[in-house]
Amino acid sequence: MVIFKDVQSFSEENGYIRAIVIHTAPGEGCMVDASITNPFKFIKLKTTKLILVTEEIHTSDC
Repeated sequence: MVIFKDVQSFSEENGYIRAIVIHTAPGEGCMVDASITNPFKFIKLKTTKLILVTEEIHTSDC
């Protein structure tokens, strides 16, 4: 399964920073190869507040 990760948004809430991360996976029956990828991004935020990461998983139909 190939998964693509993308940071959708950042917002400041009640003393912390919320980051929303979207994972997109191929839908059932989609043709994919056996390789697994693990893409990532480094994001630098100038803050001392806690960062809460919310992840959403979306499937993409073929």
